[in-house]
Amino acid sequence: MRFEHVRREEKDGRVFAKGEAHEIGTGYLDWSTAVVGDELPKAGWRLAELLQKVL
Repeated sequence: MRFEHVRREEKDGRVFAKGEAHEIGTGYLDWSTAVVGDELPKAGWRLAELLQKVL
């Protein structure tokens, strides 16, 4: 990742950095796609289990 135009901002008394992030190559895109693909079904199963316990 390459970060540009990073600046300090403050909102509601909290300080944070804001700027632009640009991907260098395709490594992050491939990695994040795989992670989301693995985690999304898990989230569905967790939600289903929680709903069964609540209802």
